Amino acid sequence: MRYQNKKIATLEHPYYQKFLEDRDAKKIKYYELGSGNLHYPDSSEMKQLDIVSYIWENGDNFANLAYEFYNKTPEYWWVIAFFNQKPLDQLVKIGDLIYIPTPLNKVLSIYNV
Repeated sequence: MRYQNKKIATLEHPYYQKFLEDRDAKKIKYYELGSGNLHYPDSSEMKQLDIVSYIWENGDNFANLAYEFYNKTPEYWWVIAFFNQKPLDQLVKIGDLIYIPTPLNKVLSIYNV
């Protein structure tokens, strides 16, 4: 699992105050990436991938796209988010063009995961 041996960090930044209040929470817990192995694919790696273009629609989220394009595995939502350099669904607007790298096993090997 990609979270194995990762530190848990907290986020208490004022930017997230409304988000936290709406959820009756004081902080967000997340896994730190640390130095990690993730890197954006270079040109030779991109040639190994098939890139699917997708227009973001109302109600879309990365987990649902991962479920659809990655053989019913929504936990790989982060692959699409990282590839599009959009860490949150909220950063994507209706009508935005999203790129989905496939096949998943090739993407994961490029990301060293």
